[in-house]
Amino acid sequence: NRVGAPDDSDIFYDEIGNVAYPKYWHSARSILYNYNQYANIISIKAHEFDCANDPSTIPAGTINSTRTYYDGYFYLFAYGIPNFYCESSYNLDLRQAFNNREGDFWPHVSTNIPDDWLQESFVTIAQDNTYYYNVTYSKQNKENFFSHLPVDFTNDMCNTYFPFRAIYSDVQSTYSNEASNNWLIYRPVSTFDFPQNYGKLISLDGIQNKAVLARFENKTLLYNKLLTIDTSNPKAAYVGNSQLFAGAPPIDFAETDLGYVGSQNKMLLKIPQGQVSVDAKRGQVFILTEQGAIDLSQFGSGLNRFFTDHLAFEIKRYFPDVYTDNNYTGIGLHGVYDSKFDRVIISKLDYIPQPGKLVKYDEDTREFYTERTLQTSPTPIVVRDVLDLNNEEYFCNKSWTLSYNVNTKSWVSFHSYIPNFYIAENNFFYSGLNSCCDDATLDVISAIVLPPASTTTTTSTSSSTTSTTTTAAPDCNIVGTVVVNDCSLEGTAINISEECLCYTLTNTTSNPSAYSYMPCLTSTPIPGTLDPYETIGVCAKNGSVTAVMGVDVFPGGTCSDDAECTIITTTSTTTTQCPNCKTYTLENETNSSKTATNLVYCDTGLIYSFTVPANSTLHACSCNAPTVPTGLTSTEFGSGCTTCFCYTLTNITGEDIYVPYTNCSGQYYEHLVEAYSLSYICAIEGSIITRTGISINGGTVSCTDNVDCDCWDC
Repeated sequence: NRVGAPDDSDIFYDEIGNVAYPKYWHSARSILYNYNQYANIISIKAHEFDCANDPSTIPAGTINSTRTYYDGYFYLFAYGIPNFYCESSYNLDLRQAFNNREGDFWPHVSTNIPDDWLQESFVTIAQDNTYYYNVTYSKQNKENFFSHLPVDFTNDMCNTYFPFRAIYSDVQSTYSNEASNNWLIYRPVSTFDFPQNYGKLISLDGIQNKAVLARFENKTLLYNKLLTIDTSNPKAAYVGNSQLFAGAPPIDFAETDLGYVGSQNKMLLKIPQGQVSVDAKRGQVFILTEQGAIDLSQFGSGLNRFFTDHLAFEIKRYFPDVYTDNNYTGIGLHGVYDSKFDRVIISKLDYIPQPGKLVKYDEDTREFYTERTLQTSPTPIVVRDVLDLNNEEYFCNKSWTLSYNVNTKSWVSFHSYIPNFYIAENNFFYSGLNSCCDDATLDVISAIVLPPASTTTTTSTSSSTTSTTTTAAPDCNIVGTVVVNDCSLEGTAINISEECLCYTLTNTTSNPSAYSYMPCLTSTPIPGTLDPYETIGVCAKNGSVTAVMGVDVFPGGTCSDDAECTIITTTSTTTTQCPNCKTYTLENETNSSKTATNLVYCDTGLIYSFTVPANSTLHACSCNAPTVPTGLTSTEFGSGCTTCFCYTLTNITGEDIYVPYTNCSGQYYEHLVEAYSLSYICAIEGSIITRTGISINGGTVSCTDNVDCDCWDC
């Protein structure tokens, strides 16, 4: 019988198998056989029986070998539910049954298949498996939800600062077969808030016996200290704290009204005698041991008054919010243990601003800076210049290094080295500086090996004289600090466009001459024409001035508009070149710009002034020696007016870079400097526009074109 088919319908059991295929079956499909000369005269049904009696399989001559029929068994019903994986748009776990018969389904009926539910008398095979289902469970999520932040939203709303809280992980198991790293698991409730009167939590450090040293601004506490209990067992019993901070009370080194054994810096030196900690706020240095805190700076130590006055950071008197725990890049405390001589070396990096210098501090970026105004109208433009703490023009270095001998229990020496970091090793240590290289030079030590020094000792007696000569081996040990320069730069770049300089343009011909330049505050070039023997001053972007032959172009100091570049002249009737025209080298060795005066143009006789930027060397042409102020030196370079010099352009990057400059004919060029190579050019002084990755050296050898400068500094 077949569900839904009329009675006596043919059923091809060998063809209707789906996921489960029947092993024993009898099909309505006929199989034809030939008999003697008659083709397809014998017909049997396709079958696969259990315990089959098929005459064709019985050897001839044996019993039943001549039978004309076959028989066997196949099974009409099998109790069970096929279980297999397939794709479905229905969420099968969310189906609903409406009765306990055909309206139910497995596995809802039971975890095991109940026998009665599969009986024909209970649920006939004519009734298909049925259930209720909410089609919402098959819905695809195609909707998008759009929202917006409040108009007053700031990123700070997402940040919460907990200066008194510690977050800790689960306890890491010591068993090697542990499947997970428990120290990577931080549970939501695994936090502990310390009392606020201790001050901010500075650091948590693990020390001996699995104890945890918690250091605050005003106090130090010892948690998880193992307690020893004497027992009758030969081995002592140790009682610890599995709840870390929330279990047994911590060990307090002292309880005072003003705080004691606090710390404001993460520096902690773990030495055989204990842990060295510094309380800069109170001017004290401690060794923390199991017996308590030992004050190394107490009265009688020899440095009690020094620590009281100079261990606290002096820069906080000027900038109370300055960050003072970063010795790697600026201000902080750090140290090292010298295991060879049993010394504790402590270095403090501290600075104060120079008197009269308006230095500001940005608490967010942790940068010191000054501000300068490029223009006041129509829109004020103020530029921030970030300052390095090593800039002696703006900062006075208040740093120091000293050492403590743990054997003699005394402070033994101050030291001249003030590094940014230490690295301890067995029997020696490293010290290093974080500094940026100013150029590509390499400092080397060279010396001549001297012959061994000898000492002659003469001994005289009444009968003879004996001379003894002792030769001492030279001491070739070199003691010093190795400095590895880190040339990488980090920070926030502020685009203030190209540097602007005052340019003096002089027409040395009797004909009108054209020129053009890029003004400081716009990107549109300004053309112009110089009258015969006319001199003007313009404020232009560095290297942007171009002019025809016969126009002398001289760069000067920095500027922001043309009003700052007014040419100082006096009336003169001299229009021919003076016979004693010379080029002078003006060298400014100070940290501020200097102006030379009373220079006389060689072709017009007009008097002009010339500004040299800080720490720069430039050249100027004049009929007489210029008048220079203190800090600016003037030396004669040579006869005649020289404006072009040889320069070496070195590309320290892996990319080709074009460098703009103006040649001796007043023409603008862009010179290609290939990756990791150098090139030589002849350019008007001050016309080269700097590019990132290009170092520029030169300005001491005169030239007329690039050929004159080939390997000029070889």
